[in-house]
Amino acid sequence: MNTPNTDSEQSFDLLTRKQVADILNCKESTLERWTNRKVGPPSFKLGRLVRYDRRQLLAWISEQSTEVSQ
Repeated sequence: MNTPNTDSEQSFDLLTRKQVADILNCKESTLERWTNRKVGPPSFKLGRLVRYDRRQLLAWISEQSTEVSQ
């Protein structure tokens, strides 16, 4: 039986660089360059692996979005 998460539990939804590149419709090398320049969506290393938190990615996308005036 599944129990709901309590406030003290944290659920992680981690994405790979490839998954993020697919979401943003860009190349993985672009994400790597952004990481090196400290721009783009927040990422972190888990051992040798670069990962992105889905919630942080979605927040970053929202921050980048601007309304197009007509």
